Amino acid sequence: MDFERICTEYFSDIYRFALSLCRDPVLAEEIAQERSHLHW
Repeated sequence: MDFERICTEYFSDIYRFALSLCRDPVLAEEIAQERSHLHW
């Protein structure tokens, strides 16, 4: 598995988790994207 595929596969899970914590869809998306950038 390459990294890009893993990020794509788990982005929605990370997004939903972040959304459950912050209750802000825009912020949750930013968090999920930032998380994937940290691993890159």
